[in-house]
Amino acid sequence: YAESRGNNNVGINEAGYCGLMQVHYDSPSDLEPKNNIYKGAAELADKIKSFDGDERKGIQAYFSGVAGTKKKIKNGEEFSYYNKIVRYRNVVNELYTFN
Repeated sequence: YAESRGNNNVGINEAGYCGLMQVHYDSPSDLEPKNNIYKGAAELADKIKSFDGDERKGIQAYFSGVAGTKKKIKNGEEFSYYNKIVRYRNVVNELYTFN
């Protein structure tokens, strides 16, 4: 949602990313919501694994890449994308938590 605003019809952007999860476009199937979500989830899992399971670093790496995230760590920079995602997650949890 942070990238596509929930709109799967965003097409392919100038950087070559597409769909709900803003995955790198490789084939027309990447534009189909189900495939786009599966591919994005797999990429996110890989990023988290590349940081030994650290969700914070992995989510930031989904946005800025592994090298970009390592640079942020080295420079002591804030993980602004991660913070944005956490805010979205908290809103969704609040909206869809059933008691």
